[in-house]
Amino acid sequence: MMNARSKSIRMLVIQNGARHNYQIPCAFDRAGVLASIYTDLVSTKGLGAALKMTTRWNKRVAGKVERRVPPSEIADKINTFELPFVVSQIIGKAFGERAGYQASNRLAARCMNLKGVGGATHIYTMFGEGGSFVEKAKANGLGIIGDVYIAISADRIIAEEAALHEDWADDVPLIISKEECVQQNGLLLSQADLLVCPSTFVRDDLLSYGIDAARMTVAPYGVNSKWLSLETTPEPGRILFAGSAILRKGIHTLAQAATLLGSRYRIRVAGQVSQKVLRHPDARNLEFLGHLSEAELAREFAHADVFAFPTLAEGSAGVTGEALGAGLPVVTTPEAGSVVREGIDGHIIPARDPESLAEAVASIVENREKRETMSRAARLRARNQNWDAFARTVIAAIEDRERHGSF
Repeated sequence: MMNARSKSIRMLVIQNGARHNYQIPCAFDRAGVLASIYTDLVSTKGLGAALKMTTRWNKRVAGKVERRVPPSEIADKINTFELPFVVSQIIGKAFGERAGYQASNRLAARCMNLKGVGGATHIYTMFGEGGSFVEKAKANGLGIIGDVYIAISADRIIAEEAALHEDWADDVPLIISKEECVQQNGLLLSQADLLVCPSTFVRDDLLSYGIDAARMTVAPYGVNSKWLSLETTPEPGRILFAGSAILRKGIHTLAQAATLLGSRYRIRVAGQVSQKVLRHPDARNLEFLGHLSEAELAREFAHADVFAFPTLAEGSAGVTGEALGAGLPVVTTPEAGSVVREGIDGHIIPARDPESLAEAVASIVENREKRETMSRAARLRARNQNWDAFARTVIAAIEDRERHGSF
């Protein structure tokens, strides 16, 4: 329920793609504060609808577009800027994904500047999307809220890990300094009046860069309630990992843990995988399933016994929330930014530690009473992590900073 102050908030959300399936703007809309959404394109109209039909000749593009289906309740508040998406695909294919993103972000900012803010009082930007448009909005007195959906140290962590494990990495990026991390995220860090951290891991990462704690709020992301009703028949010893099978998500740690656990355990990996990882000799005990549809993933959740996610850097891994919703005890790292509680609905283990991962998984599988207790706690935890609570936390943080003159 809104109070008198929140009625004055009119939020313009900038987000490319269908991040969180549009649940953040939906939650703001239910709270009565959503003014509009600026995005690149959606699959329900215009160029997006046309591209969705291109599966036969361009599956890569069609795959990126088909998931962009905004809920009907916010459809009338969506403004699309399609040209930047086209630019991102062309430049990204020629010069790499980062170059494509940067070019499209600059063009999108120009398009947004022509459109204006449409009566908004606050801008909610995903990791600084919006560029010069956000800067202009701030100069004109709008409050800027930055969603830090992944730790800004992620690129540095990946580069350092790749240097140590080149045999698992498709490429070995240059290791960047903390100063370069700040420079790369300059707009987010300099323009945001409030930084929304989905986990204490992200907050602590920002603190390590000298960012003032008073500029942050921790607001855990919500869990889609559909997982709460999933009927499950767990198979003892069937362990699930979901996500791209890459170094950042700890695929090398998972492979080593699988070897330690032995043949009594089935370690299933749902997600895209490169040939280098697929053919790695240490990955022989992993069952690679490739990219799964939502229905296929639901079946994996239904039959899994434990969810394992030994990631090195996230913001707040949504897949761990989905696993909790499906009643799966979760074994993960602090870096996952998950809402998992140690010893209650899963275990938190150190990153890069296959022995701890194997031990934690086995401790759940081999104790069926413990497993069932954790399963019940997992679903209760997921039920309490909803998007309306996220929106209330963000709105309350905005109001608190406005009371103290911080916007």
